Amino acid sequence: MYFCIGTLSASVFAQSNSEDRLPKAGDFGLGIDGVPIIDYVLDKTRIFSDVAPSSAGGLFSFYNPLTINGKYMITDNSAYRASVLLGYGSETQKVFVNKIGGNSGEKVEDATRTSNFVMSITAGKQFYKGNRNLRGFYGYDGIFEITRLNRMKYTYGNELSANNTAQRVVSSNNGTKLSLGARAFVGAEYYFVKNVSLSAELGYSIVYSRNGGNSSTSEQFKGGSVESETTEGAGSSDFMMMADATNSKLMLNFYF
Repeated sequence: MYFCIGTLSASVFAQSNSEDRLPKAGDFGLGIDGVPIIDYVLDKTRIFSDVAPSSAGGLFSFYNPLTINGKYMITDNSAYRASVLLGYGSETQKVFVNKIGGNSGEKVEDATRTSNFVMSITAGKQFYKGNRNLRGFYGYDGIFEITRLNRMKYTYGNELSANNTAQRVVSSNNGTKLSLGARAFVGAEYYFVKNVSLSAELGYSIVYSRNGGNSSTSEQFKGGSVESETTEGAGSSDFMMMADATNSKLMLNFYF
C-alpha cells in the first residue's frame, strides 16, 4: 500500500516538474526528419496494404528528401533555427537495339539517364508558449531553394557514321530554378524525456521563383564528321502563396 502511494506521488511529482525536460537558454538543438523514415517503413512493409513493396530508391532520395534542423536557444522560450533539405534521384533505363552493320540478331545497348536535385535552406526564429511537456510554438523563416528537374543524358550503342546519319538528342535539361521566399509557421512540441522531443508544424509560404531556361543538345553525322547543336529556351518566373508541400512536419529533436 505504502509502495503504491509512494509510486503515485513520485509520478505526480515528475509531472509537476516537467520544466526539467525543457531546453534552456544557451542549449543547441538538432532535429532529424521523421517523414522519410515513416514513408520508407510503410512502403517496404506495406502495413496498411496488401500491395507488394515498391522497388523505388532507398531511404533518402529526391522523392523522399532528408531534412536536418539546427536550433540555438536564445532564451528559455525563443530560439534561432535553420534547416537544410536535400533530395537527389537518378535513374537509368536501358534498351537493346539492332547493331547497324552487324550480324543478324546482334544487339547493342542504348541508355537514358534521368536525374533530379533539390536543396532548400531556411533560417528564422521560433517562439514557445507554455512551460509543460507539451508546448506550442510559432515563428517565421526565410527560404532559399535550388531545384534541377529532369536532367536527361542519352548514350547510344551505334556510333554515328555514313551508315548512321540520324539526328539524335544526347542531353537535355529544364534549367535551374532559384527560389526566394518567407514562411510563417505554428506547431507543437512534446518532450517525452529530458532534452528529447517530437515536434509537428504547419507553415504557409510566399515564394518567388526564377528559372534560367531549358536547353537541349543533339548530334548528327554531316560532311564526314559528327556535328553537335545546342538549342536554348527562354527562362520563366512564378510567384506562389501556398501551404507547405515539401517542408517537414514531424521532427525528432535532441538538445544538448
